Amino acid sequence: MNVSVAPYDGGYAIVSDAEFPADVKRIEYYKDQKLFIFVYENGEDELVHYELHPQIAEKVEKLSNIAVQVVAPSVEPYWYTVPLIQIGV
Repeated sequence: MNVSVAPYDGGYAIVSDAEFPADVKRIEYYKDQKLFIFVYENGEDELVHYELHPQIAEKVEKLSNIAVQVVAPSVEPYWYTVPLIQIGV
């Protein structure tokens, strides 16, 4: 799975090129390390290896929600919004 962060509908979206193992319940953003962890509805979680550009990180740190968009060849593109939990200083 490859992910990226892109401007979306006045905010930002995490865009994935593959389906997730379950619906994303929330996303945790660790400010000091600039890392995301996806927390799924089935109770599992996944560390996402994606480094944010400092200018985008600054904007993401102000968000309380973020869109999740899936653009995978196996399904019609879809998106939904989830809470973005900010962790750290």
